[in-house]
Amino acid sequence: MKIDKATDNIINVRLLMQQVFFRDFISNYGQEEGLKYSHIITMIIISHKGPCAMSKVSERINLEKGSFTSVCDRLIRNGYIEKKQDQSDRRIYKIQLTARGIEYTKEFKKAHQEYISGKLDILDEQEKINYYRAISEILNITEKIANS
Repeated sequence: MKIDKATDNIINVRLLMQQVFFRDFISNYGQEEGLKYSHIITMIIISHKGPCAMSKVSERINLEKGSFTSVCDRLIRNGYIEKKQDQSDRRIYKIQLTARGIEYTKEFKKAHQEYISGKLDILDEQEKINYYRAISEILNITEKIANS
């Protein structure tokens, strides 16, 4: 396969997965609580990584520090996260989930898994097996590239 086609495929897979499995679900999921995409993604990142420096999370979701501060402020005000000064470096503030944030992300993940399963219901069993294998392989290879 030519490199141009492979690069196009990587970009297209990312965009399609974002659209099919994430964007629509997330934009509808948090509305009753007044949460937007950036709020939910922030909590999901923290739930996966544990307490994180604000700068690391803002980088991960591609928000400038000023914009990200307002995202954090809203989550703090609503009791989903808390901000604590790093004991080893007082210049760094880490954000972590509160009990309410942990519960919210658990419910979110469960609902999101059900949503994804529903999307995959159009596939027959062999197609699902092939899809899951392909996704696992893409994840493994991408992690290898990311960690090199």
